Amino acid sequence: MSAKTIEHPFYPIIFVRGYAVSQAAVEDTVADPYMVFNIGSTKLRQLLTGIVEQHYFESPLVRLMKDFGYRDVYEGGDEMPPGHAIVSKSVFIYRYYD
Repeated sequence: MSAKTIEHPFYPIIFVRGYAVSQAAVEDTVADPYMVFNIGSTKLRQLLTGIVEQHYFESPLVRLMKDFGYRDVYEGGDEMPPGHAIVSKSVFIYRYYD
């Protein structure tokens, strides 16, 4: 384990996902296995020519991971084990209702 794992300009990110206001929204959120990560991510658009194109909107979290090499702290479906080094480009996803 490296003595210095957090280095400027990159810092770990804690992403809080799943908070909903109404009881109905809470129930919808926890019923979705992706905790609403997938809503609004794919759109169909019809061009002036009549051709329909599908467009995928990458979330800011996905772009951050791809563009800057961030990684989540899960492995094999488990959370990061205790004592594991936290590196600068770590993403912690906290699911509010888990």
